[in-house]
Amino acid sequence: MQNTVFKWLPSPKIPALTTLGLVLLSACTDTSDRTAGLQCYNPAVAVLLDRGTAVTKTNLHQTQFDDFLKGYQPTSAEISLEEKALILHLEQKIKQATHFTGSASAAESYSDPIDLMEEIMANDEVNNFTLARSQMEYAIENHIGCRYSNQNVKISHDDDGDGNATSFNYLIDYNFVPVTSEGNEPFVSRTIIEFGSGAIPETLNDTTDIFYSAAASITTYSAATFTSFGYMTPQSVIASWSLSETESLTISKDYKTENRDSVEYTLSTGMDFEGIDLDVIDKPVKRLKFVIDYGASPDAGTKVEIFTSDFERALVGPNGRILRDPTASELEQLETDFPEWNPARYKDPNYDADAPIPAFAYTGTRLPHRQ
Repeated sequence: MQNTVFKWLPSPKIPALTTLGLVLLSACTDTSDRTAGLQCYNPAVAVLLDRGTAVTKTNLHQTQFDDFLKGYQPTSAEISLEEKALILHLEQKIKQATHFTGSASAAESYSDPIDLMEEIMANDEVNNFTLARSQMEYAIENHIGCRYSNQNVKISHDDDGDGNATSFNYLIDYNFVPVTSEGNEPFVSRTIIEFGSGAIPETLNDTTDIFYSAAASITTYSAATFTSFGYMTPQSVIASWSLSETESLTISKDYKTENRDSVEYTLSTGMDFEGIDLDVIDKPVKRLKFVIDYGASPDAGTKVEIFTSDFERALVGPNGRILRDPTASELEQLETDFPEWNPARYKDPNYDADAPIPAFAYTGTRLPHRQ
């Protein structure tokens, strides 16, 4: 897969998926580097599965948001009205993305394309996916680069019971990277991209394809623990949902180094928290992020921090002026007026910095299996 050069442009479309696109492109291995005599092939064939239901009711701790929804519940009722409003707002957006049933602290089911595909793979419901995972195991054993990529996957379901099936169209990609330029341990990456009712592109050389997907995830697994069947504990997960033309929801999960989850909701037009005074934070809020630190031991508490920002993207403009969410026409005019200007990204010190100061913080619910 060839590399792509990206130019920063303002866009309301799923900014978090930019990361997914870059990871997908950077993870591709060059098949010409494989060891002579040992070959790994791509066994991808068209997959058409009529599953009946898209609802996931078992192994809920393996779903994208179940840990987070439990862990970010406050242990004390004595939290501020602002914190309550932000918690409820994020809960509503997670429900919009995953269609969970039951309460947030004890969800009974999820129904979304990412969790559906996770369950299908873990239950070995599609032989071609099982073969793909077996190919990764073969590559790991022989220390050769290997990739499975299938852009012709359609999963149908009829949860409405009206006889009119709904289909999810996917791209599924597994990639084993035996050696990395950073010297990290070998790993397997797995990409799931669901394009809704849209046509799946023939190539992924342009991350525009990923920008306009309905949902997408990239998961990394240690080569030492990767298996060809069942659920596995990943090292990291990034998953994102497009909720509308102007809003997105993204979860990042770190199981290896920091044992934390981060959920970010963005709305390019700004969020409205009716009836709640949020003068203590930026107005309008365009980015809202909850970060859960599950703690390193059973005795450690679960720390939840809330961050807000009044812009999606910003640049350091001419003469040091900060340009928050500039339009394409504004950028073109600045480039004309200041031809020597070299734009640099501006990071919100209370959101994007390495050690940002949270707007709010409280103690969440302890989850022993994440400690």
